[in-house]
Parts: sequence; structure tokens; C-alpha cells
Amino acid sequence: MNKVKAFLKSKTFIIIAAVILLLILFSIKQYQVRRLTERITTIEQSNLSLNSDRIELQSQVIRHQIDYKVISNRNDSLKKVLEKYQLALVSLKREHAKELSELSKIPSDTIYVRLQARFPNYDSEILKYPFSGFQVGQIYSTSISLDMIQQEYSLQGNSLESCIGLNTGYEKGILNLNSQITGLQNNILKADLQIKNYDKEITILNRQINRKGFWNKVLLGVSAAAVGIAVIK
Repeated sequence: MNKVKAFLKSKTFIIIAAVILLLILFSIKQYQVRRLTERITTIEQSNLSLNSDRIELQSQVIRHQIDYKVISNRNDSLKKVLEKYQLALVSLKREHAKELSELSKIPSDTIYVRLQARFPNYDSEILKYPFSGFQVGQIYSTSISLDMIQQEYSLQGNSLESCIGLNTGYEKGILNLNSQITGLQNNILKADLQIKNYDKEITILNRQINRKGFWNKVLLGVSAAAVGIAVIK
């Protein structure tokens, strides 16, 4: 018993206890350093993943911008085509109106001759249906009006087709712009997450630096105390 008490008071015990305490403190320090390092590694991996996502989002936005330029150029071309058809239709209607108004100046017998040429008597039947000059004029006016309407209708159909194409182009343009906006918003969100991760990493690094200084002081203090006690003893 006395030997045990003597050993507990001896320099050897103090040195061994100090070494054990230093090892424990060093292990705790290493464990904390390892945990902080793992957290930093996780954050950096998250930022790398976010950066990869942002690069892909940026590439998508660039592709959308290229597509939008193609859509915009096509829409500009369709607008010019539509404007051409609309001007042609206005001009055609003006010509037709002028031509119809001038019919009243043409003699009825001339109109009758034109009507015969327009609708030849292929079966050589007897012309047994007399018409007045006014009736002949109306029949001829109606016959040429039909051709005029068909011409106008054809231009209007072209205009309508251009309008439909232009409307489709505008819809594609809107969808494209919405996709660009969504891509930019997602990019901003991921950039914000990266900033938050960097802030966390800075906090962890500062904590690691502070703890490193603390543990260095503790280990130095324990070592100095153990050495001092051993020397005094």
C-alpha cells in the first residue's frame, strides 16, 4: 500500500499521467479537426456540384438565346411578308373597285360582247333569253367580281397563313424567354447557395483556427505543468 502511495507521488507517475492526458487532449483535438475538415470537404463538394449546375444552366441560357435569335429573325421575316401581302391586298381592292366603277362607262353592247367571250356558247344553242342593258351589266359585273373575290381571298389566305406563323413564332419566343428567365433565376438561387456555403466554410475555418490556438495553449500548458511538477518533485 505504501509502495502504491509512493508511486502515485513519484515523478514517473506524474510523467505518465501527463502523457496520457496529453494523448487524450491530442485525440480530442484531432477528432475536432477531422470533423471540421469533413464539414469543409462536404461544403466544397456541394459548391463544386452547384458550380457544375450553374455552368449547365448558363449553357442552356446561351442555347436559348441562340434559338431566340433564330425565332426573332424568322418573325421579322414573317412580318415583312405579312406587310407585303397586306399592301398587295389594299392595292388589289383599290384596282378592283376602280375597275367595277368604270363598268358604268362601258356601253351595254360592249359588255355583252365581253360576256359572250367570257361564257362561250359551246353547245351552239339558240340565244333565246334576252336581257336588258342593265341586266347584262350586272351579270358581267357579278362574273368578274367572282374572279376579283378569289384573288382577294387568295391574298387574304396568304396573310392569314403569315399571321398564324407569326403568332406561333411569338408564342415560341415567349416560351423561350420564360425558359431564359427560369434558367437565370435558378442560376441566381444556386449562386446564393454557393455564397451561403462559402460563409459556412469561412465560419468553420475561423472556428478551426480559434480551436487550434486554444488546443495549442492547452497542450502547451499541460506539458509545461507536467514538466514543472516533475522538476519540482
